[in-house]
Amino acid sequence: MSLSTALRAHVTLRGLLSRACSAVPQESVAAINCPQSRFSAFGCGLFRLSCQNKALSLPATFHISVARCQREERRRTTLQGRPFVAAREFASSVAESTTTANGAILTCSFSEGREGTREDPLRTRSPQQTKVQGRTSDGVASGGATEGPSTRASTRRLSINNVSCQIEDRVGSISELAAIFAAYNVNITEIRSSPDPLDLRKMTVSISFEGEWESENATQLIDRLGSYCVAFTRGAPADVPWFPRSPEDLDRIASHTLDAGKDLEADHPGFHDVIYRKRRQEIASCAENHKAGRAVGIIDYTPRETATWKHVWGILTDLYPTLACNEYNEVLAGLRDARVYGPDTIPQVAEVNEYIKAKTGFTLRPVPGLLSARDFMNALAFRTFFSTQYIRHHSAPLYTPEPDVVHELLGHAPLLANPDFADFSQLLGLASLGASEEDIARLQRLYWFSVEFGLLCNPGNEMELAAYGAGLLSSPGELRHSTCPTNGKLEVRQWRPEDAAQQDFPITTYQPVLFVAESLKDARDSLLRYIQNHIHKPFATRYDNATRTLHVSTDVHMPPVSLKI
Repeated sequence: MSLSTALRAHVTLRGLLSRACSAVPQESVAAINCPQSRFSAFGCGLFRLSCQNKALSLPATFHISVARCQREERRRTTLQGRPFVAAREFASSVAESTTTANGAILTCSFSEGREGTREDPLRTRSPQQTKVQGRTSDGVASGGATEGPSTRASTRRLSINNVSCQIEDRVGSISELAAIFAAYNVNITEIRSSPDPLDLRKMTVSISFEGEWESENATQLIDRLGSYCVAFTRGAPADVPWFPRSPEDLDRIASHTLDAGKDLEADHPGFHDVIYRKRRQEIASCAENHKAGRAVGIIDYTPRETATWKHVWGILTDLYPTLACNEYNEVLAGLRDARVYGPDTIPQVAEVNEYIKAKTGFTLRPVPGLLSARDFMNALAFRTFFSTQYIRHHSAPLYTPEPDVVHELLGHAPLLANPDFADFSQLLGLASLGASEEDIARLQRLYWFSVEFGLLCNPGNEMELAAYGAGLLSSPGELRHSTCPTNGKLEVRQWRPEDAAQQDFPITTYQPVLFVAESLKDARDSLLRYIQNHIHKPFATRYDNATRTLHVSTDVHMPPVSLKI
């Protein structure tokens, strides 16, 4: 076999790794064998295959390089060659496919036998849907282990372990290796292969799987691998920064506030107001006592606090019809109709949660003060938004140096009820889990220029801008500044995450640069592509919104986290 023309295919397989808990192992094996068997049928070996769930349960992405036979090298150098025939056959059951002579790129989205079905990559399935749609039609390729314990679905969440296998580099070898795991009822969560740099007859396959090393199935699996593989070793867990694995872990994050809350800086409007400072301490203490799973406590706001809210409400709601995006205005109208929002009372977080959770599953969680960018974004992975409950000082109702209940409830909360925006926010959160400091800095800039200061094109007039960022929607000055078509002090650029992730920003002045997206869906989709291509971690995560469960594709080692007592 020679590596003449390599076909690099990005194949989005719908249905792989989409189970809430560990699923029937044959599902993942069948999905892996799907490209393997198609190419093997044409005598084309898979030179390299890797599968990693980059963001959520859908989509999982395969990267495939195909080696074709030496005898085909001269005679078929175009799309008529065997790898491309295999590729076209492979694409026959998918919803979309494109091939080009230059680079021979094939992109496929699996339809799972349902013509026209287009699942959103951030939507989870119900258990009934998963049972039917989670399988592929190809079955398990022959040639591997065919005997072993009977396969059955597991509902228990298992730990993840890693193993590195050296096998022969030939047609069908990856299928056979995957079939061994299936035969012993062991579910593969991630698989990557690469050629041996010194021996063309061998390749190394790194596999992560669900199960305990000491279990009977794993013991039998190891014995079988020992006879099948040239060599195999137990993989070490990857070292990554600590991140929450469940909503209960957010209790640790909530105790790590940086500032604000009870402590005020000397330039804060309420610094010299003893009564205001005491009131802030009371509200911050309520947030400190909140724990995951409990209902958010009621804050009995004072008449002065309510008057501050009413003053800001009146000014901002006059601007929203023309300067806020349509999606925001629609949700705000729903909140008002439900009597959750209004000018005469400050909304209670518990009531806001009831409304938003029914729409997208997002909830607000009280926090005493500011959090680090990593901690704050980590919570978004669980569709949880850390929210303050205190209000700005009455002497400066249109200004606050830190997030307060006006910023949270008028700026952030409404759009969390929009599915596209909720997905966008959760994508940022999932990308932040275990990310490097450099990637956290990039994600923080993306958050700033979208969730805080994002703009959309007006659907009726592309020359008009509408705000969706909370920093704009909660500040009359910022709102006017960002949407004024004749503002010579503002540069508006097209939303490209690659650019926004590198753009610095001020925090004490009006923004000199902002980014505008065509729609919230466009912003979400481009963010997903950026994360898949630019945020690199030694593991992948997927989240089941129905059970609020986070699944990690490989074994990871996290340092202990200190708690503030």
